[in-house]
Amino acid sequence: EGTPDEEITALIDEEPGIAVLVLGAGTDKKGPGPLVTSIAGKLSGKFPIPITVVPGNLTEEQIDALS
Repeated sequence: EGTPDEEITALIDEEPGIAVLVLGAGTDKKGPGPLVTSIAGKLSGKFPIPITVVPGNLTEEQIDALS
């Protein structure tokens, strides 16, 4: 229960093994999506772990090449 950004933050606080948060950005003209906007935007300076935002238009091959 709660907002997605609050729940993700709570989970990260509870699980010390989570070292980075990876978010997929939407490709809509309205922006990257509410979760990316909230966490990578408003909360980024206060977030307890690094945040990686992956462009939403990457192919599976491009994503594999990043790993």
